[in-house]
Order: sequence, then C-alpha cells, then structure tokens
Amino acid sequence: MAIFGNFKGTTQSEFAIGKTSEGSKISTGTLPDSGISNGDIYIDSSNSTLQVYNNAWVSVGSTLADLNVDSGTLFVDSSNDTVSVGSTASNDRLFVNGSLRLGTNPTLKFSGAYLDVAHSNGTATQLRERDNGSSADPIFKIYDADNTNEVFKVQGRTVTLTDQEYTNSNIMKFNQMYTGASTGSYFTNGEYQKVVTIIPNGNSQNYQVVGRITAQNAGETHTVYFNAALRSGEPLPDLSWSTSYEEEYNGSRYIDPQLWTKETTTAGFIFAFKTLGTIYGTVTVDMEVIPRISSQKDNVSVNTVQNSEQSAVETGYTINDMVKGGLTKVADNIIINGEVSSHIIPSANVTYDLGTDVKRWRDLYLSGSTIKLGTTAISVNSDNEIDFSDSANSSIKRKLVVDEIELGTGNDKVILRKGSDGKLKSVSKDKGTDTESTVKIDLDDNNTDDLSEGTTNVYFTTARANSAIDAKLTGDLTFGNVTAQSVETGVVEGIVFQPITDYGSITSSANITIDYGAVNETGTVPAIGDFEYISDIFGPTGDSFVVASLPSAAQPGQMIYVSDETGGSVMAFSDGSNWRRITDRTIVS
Repeated sequence: MAIFGNFKGTTQSEFAIGKTSEGSKISTGTLPDSGISNGDIYIDSSNSTLQVYNNAWVSVGSTLADLNVDSGTLFVDSSNDTVSVGSTASNDRLFVNGSLRLGTNPTLKFSGAYLDVAHSNGTATQLRERDNGSSADPIFKIYDADNTNEVFKVQGRTVTLTDQEYTNSNIMKFNQMYTGASTGSYFTNGEYQKVVTIIPNGNSQNYQVVGRITAQNAGETHTVYFNAALRSGEPLPDLSWSTSYEEEYNGSRYIDPQLWTKETTTAGFIFAFKTLGTIYGTVTVDMEVIPRISSQKDNVSVNTVQNSEQSAVETGYTINDMVKGGLTKVADNIIINGEVSSHIIPSANVTYDLGTDVKRWRDLYLSGSTIKLGTTAISVNSDNEIDFSDSANSSIKRKLVVDEIELGTGNDKVILRKGSDGKLKSVSKDKGTDTESTVKIDLDDNNTDDLSEGTTNVYFTTARANSAIDAKLTGDLTFGNVTAQSVETGVVEGIVFQPITDYGSITSSANITIDYGAVNETGTVPAIGDFEYISDIFGPTGDSFVVASLPSAAQPGQMIYVSDETGGSVMAFSDGSNWRRITDRTIVS
C-alpha cells in the first residue's frame, strides 16, 4: 500500500518517521535540545548541513561508514575542510589510515609553497615507493623547473644526482662522464670537451673550483687534480683567475686541463680539457663549484651531455692552459707559482712584449737550437757553433754588426775594433787601469792552406809560384825591365840557345842589345873559364880530344872529336858509360 501525503501548511518544524514513539524524527529550523532520540536528523537550512543525533548532534560525515563517490566531485567547504578517513580525532586536512590508491596515471599537485611529508610526532617519518607486482626496481625521479633535465633519480640501490648542494653552504658538486662519441666512437687527438660554464652577472663575484679529471684508456689512466679561484672584474667584462694542477698517470698523458676565458661582453669562464691522443675509454669529471653567495649558483651550469666534444674552442673564448704548480692572473698581472707544462702563446701576433726597459728578465735558459728575431734565425749546431741565417733559408747568412768584439775577460781581455782609418785594430785592455795597448794578431798556427780565395787578388804560395815559373820556362821567359839587378841562378845545368826565327815587328831604327854583364862562377870549383865550367860538370859539347885524355862519358848524348883514333880521326858519342865511334859503334881505344 502506498501512502502519499502533502505536508505543506503544517505549523510543526519536525515530523516523525514510523508509527510508534521509537521512530526517528526529522527536524529543521532551530536545533532541537529536548525530546531527542539517537537517530534523529537535523537539517540546518542556514548553512545547508546535515547532522545526526548520537548522544550529541554530530555532522553526517562523522557517522558514515562508507562514502562512495563513483562519479562527480567530492566537495569539502574551505571553512571546515578536513577530510578524515579512519579516525574521527584527526585534525589533518586529509587523514588516511591505510592505503591511498591512485589511478593509472596519477598526478599530485599542490598550490602552496611546500609539500610536507611529516610524522605526527616528528619522528620516524617514512616515504616509501614499492613495486610489489614485478621483479623490476621502482623508480623515483625529480626533474628541473623546465621538466627537461633529470636532476634526481632513485632506482633500486642507485641514487643519481645531477648536482649536490648543502644547507648553510654554497658548495655545488658535479659528476659527469664523457665518451667522445659525438663524432666517431672515441675521443681523438686535438678534441675539446666543455665541462662547466660560469657566467658572472655582476662585478666582484668569486668562485672557487676544485676537481678531478680521470681519463681511462685500455689499461692506462691519467688523472688531473685542479684548483682554481675565479673573480669577475670591476667592472665586467674584465676577469681575474688563479689556476694550478697536479697529475698522475701510469702510461701516457691523455688530457690537458684548460680554463677558457672571455673578457668581452658577455664575460665568462669555461672549464674544459683537450685530448692528447685517442682515448679508448671514457673521461670522468668530479667537480665542486663554490660561489661566494647562494644567488650566484644560478650562474653555474654543468654540461650533462656525454657526447658533446668539439673540434675548436668556444667562439669568443681564449685558451688558458692550466699551469702545473700554479698560475695566477690578477688584473693585468700573471703569477706563475710552479712549472709550465704547455706552450705559452700570446693571444695576438706582434702585440705583446716579454719584459720592459725597466723590468727585465734576468737569465734565459733554452734547450732548443734556434731563436728567431724577425726574419733572422740565431741557431746552434751540433758543434755548439752560433749561426746567423735567414729564418726561412739557413743557407742565406746574416751579418753581425758591432763596433767592437771583446775576447776574454779581466787583464787577458783582447778587443777587436774598427779603427778611424777603417782598418781592423787589436788591443789589450788592463782591467785595473782601463788602459789599452796594441797587440798583434797571432797567425803562427795558420798558413795559406787555411784560407779560401777568389779569382782576383790571389796570394802567393809555393805551388802557385812553381806553376807560374814552369809555364814561363816552357814558353817565353821575360824578365821585363831588369836594371842593375843581380840574378842568381845557382847551378845552371844547361842552356840551349835556339835560332831566333821571328823577332816580330822591329823598325829599322831599333837597336837590339844583349848585355849579360859579368857572369861569374861561384862555389869551390877551380876557375877554369866562364863557360868551361859547364864542360867540367856535364862534359864537352864539341871539343877535340885524344884517346889518352877522353872526358867522362857519364852524360849520354855528348859528341866529341877524337883526333888519334885507330884508323884515323873520327866523331864519337857518349852512351852513359863509354865513348863510341859513330861509324861502327865501337868503343874508342
């Protein structure tokens, strides 16, 4: 049976449900304070709330065992926005005593400044992520503000951090591995790798950088430990810095640490390294950057791309090789506190000086063989001889232009200089009195064999004189205009006078006069006549002899007349031993 009723117009603010007095009442208007039984319902029209009486008036939410919102929105008024599940005593906005299960692709958002996970008593707080349905480790990730870079990751027992920072400290820690696989599979000789970039945004900003770079190649490792202090200038873009490094390796060197600087707008520092050979492995960088104030941390960025090597230095930047031991740049001053293990190259050609007129370097020690001054090369050969030559062609020699040359020191000093007459002068100089005295150049240990000459103004040598005399004796012997001079011939072995066939052009008025002067004999040979001495030495040339007094036949080719030879007079010649008749070659007897 269905009963329909219209209660409009009643003057009562409540009505009972049921036939007996045990039925629940529904009230409105003023909250009832008498005649109330457990289960009564009160509708507060002033704020649209629903309460149930259970020894006291309580909101309907406190008495609900289940609240299922299958579709639609569960709204909690902001004036009393506590949603409590599992406990009626909770003062938290959302209390879940048990599991809170989210959907397939859940999103947890908050609009405030903080998202707190806190234990009620402040201890033993735990935030757990579990994946009970698979054998894979659960993953917890946090991304940066742009949601592009992964800055924190927990997977199983591995925690991955892009950088690490500490409370009450501005230290920033980075660890990055580079493989050199952007072009090719490995790092190769001459490639560059950026690690950390620092772009100061104001004057007088300080940054401390310490770190370690380890290159692993097959069974070899090369580790570089570096330290740097950086400062932006007053004003920018001027920069100052101080760097140093130490290293250890068990094979070859594979990397050179570098600081790139840019002192034009916008100024910046870049920590990088250069590869010195092929690295069949990886390069790992551990680095700490400590800005002076926390706001400067935003000026620091690490290169997190493993395959990002490059073939050239960043545009606008200048290479500053770190110095083993220490290099400091303060304003325009550079202080080297250790050994230099790389080239020192100016940033511009023919621009900078080494020292000044009032601030000079003391000693210069060089192990190489050449100093280049403009287009002139000053070199030292294997015999430690100094050579001045053209820098592009060593066969072209340069001049050494000086006023004088000092040889020796002290009282043994000898000075070579050009005199006022243009001639070479040599003097000795006393160190104590500063007086000079002329000294001769000693050539006792030299001869003309040590000299080279050209084709003109030749000097005398014995070989050259003999050659000239031989040439004259085989031709015409000309004495020239010899007047009142003595010509000593020594021993003349023989003179052959040939008939003169050609006098050349002689005029009718010319007179030919031959005057031998006094021809005298010398030596111990008895004077037997001027020309007879020739016969005494070499035998006769045509005299008459008898058999009993024949001259010596030792000189072959002589010819004599034998007046009393057997059979009558006859001509005879010498064969070196005997005189023989020319008629039958019989020895004269």
